[in-house]
Amino acid sequence: MRDKGRLTVYDQTMRMSIKTRLHQGLRRWRAKESGVNILLLETSEHETEMFLYNPMKFSARRQGLRYGYESAAAQLRAQRDSFATAFARHGIAGDVARLGTVPQW
Repeated sequence: MRDKGRLTVYDQTMRMSIKTRLHQGLRRWRAKESGVNILLLETSEHETEMFLYNPMKFSARRQGLRYGYESAAAQLRAQRDSFATAFARHGIAGDVARLGTVPQW
């Protein structure tokens, strides 16, 4: 990463810092508010492709949107039971089968 320059190192450092603060805040919130459902969808460390797109290029934005949708849909399918339980608690119903259909942007 060092070979890509200071901006790349700074960018990665900021990502790590933000992720750490997010998860610390979520732990505090869950401890403080026991009756609250917090459902988090986020990219994993293995999904580096998401950060390779140049947001200034229209085609890259489309690819990024598609990748983000597919990643979120995969997470929702994988965690279907826990999300369905949390949604049902608030009277929300959904159809996970529809997540296989990628919208055409």
